[in-house]
Amino acid sequence: PPILQPYRDLLRLIRKEAVLAENASWLFRSGPYMIFAATWVAAALIPTFATSLQFSWTADLIAITALIGSSRFFLALVGMDVGTGFGGIGSSREMMFASLAEPAMMMIVFTLALLAGSTQLSVVADFMQQQAGKGFSGAVLVGHHGQPIFAQAYGEADRAAHRANTLDTPFNLASDNKMFTAVLIAQLQQHGKLAWSDTVGKFLPDWPQADVRNKVTIEELLTHTSGLGDFWGPAHDAKAPTLDTVAEYADLMRADAPAAEPGKDYKYSNNGYVLLGLIAEKITGKSYYDLVRERIYAPAGMAHSDHYLTTDAKPGVAIGYEPDGSPNTPHLALRGSPAGGGYASANDLLRFATALEGGKLVNKDTLARMTTGRAAMGPDMAYGYGFGVTQGKEKHFGHDGGSPGVNASFEVFPDSGYVVVVLSNKDQGSRDVAQQLIGMVLARK
Repeated sequence: PPILQPYRDLLRLIRKEAVLAENASWLFRSGPYMIFAATWVAAALIPTFATSLQFSWTADLIAITALIGSSRFFLALVGMDVGTGFGGIGSSREMMFASLAEPAMMMIVFTLALLAGSTQLSVVADFMQQQAGKGFSGAVLVGHHGQPIFAQAYGEADRAAHRANTLDTPFNLASDNKMFTAVLIAQLQQHGKLAWSDTVGKFLPDWPQADVRNKVTIEELLTHTSGLGDFWGPAHDAKAPTLDTVAEYADLMRADAPAAEPGKDYKYSNNGYVLLGLIAEKITGKSYYDLVRERIYAPAGMAHSDHYLTTDAKPGVAIGYEPDGSPNTPHLALRGSPAGGGYASANDLLRFATALEGGKLVNKDTLARMTTGRAAMGPDMAYGYGFGVTQGKEKHFGHDGGSPGVNASFEVFPDSGYVVVVLSNKDQGSRDVAQQLIGMVLARK
């Protein structure tokens, strides 16, 4: 086809075969090189996340079209060089018009896209450059339909060793781990192993507190409406260096009765999620930590996620740092719990979002139930099953987590396909950044 002729001629030129007439102008002689360069620049933009340019996928396509169109337009100018021949273009008026038509159409599309604002460069890069200048340490990822459109790590995972944070560095998620516990419980419900209305006593008949055993349901544990509190306190701090199992965490709270009537109001509870982890172990006969590895991390492809021990040296986790610059290690338990304290990388959390929405972890109906707000948290905000849900301009769901020296934010926009992940190994390092990025997603054109 005539459209391929320039590239065949270019190949001949590279092979040092003669294709240029002696009287060809400089425009004619430079044409093949311009086409070659523009084509490779266009190819280099695929995919966007392999470069530092912040295009959306639509804008990527438009930019590539514009580059190829520009190169073809230059070729058309070459064809107007009367008296020379380049694959027959210069000798045919019809071919000259045909060469002009293609780039003209491409440039019309490009111009219309510019007018529509489709090719606006993201402001994310500029914003994050400012945050890095203010000392942000962590990893930031904005994904769209499973692909990162912005992904960058900042600061150091280990200041003493000067080990840099990366997109595969596991960060302490704090309470973000509750999402995994909720998904695990939802899987058991799908398989008929439990019902949302089942009480704690069905699975833990020997639980000492009668009100917990007989009144609190699975759904109430998931939605923080059980009336239970938290295991934090002197007993936890004393045992933290050796806490290694869900049963050991449960021992910290066996004497705790509900502080409020179960099923009434939202009251954030870490105890509730420890109970959920314990129930999962009782049903399956497996360790909670093995269950999460087998049923969530493995199918989602999360290779840099686990409830790592504080004594583990191999994972290369990000060490959390408190405001005075000291490591947060003295505050950590040996291993985290079903309520929090596990680790995941930014890349892995995008994989989790993709697997979750793609039906690899739970089915569509179950996910819809999990991400329906049930316990009011504030204006347009409610807690579902392991996820906070925000309505308003565009529905989004996710979770935040924080403890001394660590902060994590994860948000999914199911209708538009965006995912925002911000992980930080500094006190309150992710929250403001995540809120700004969520605002940018909501304000997009």
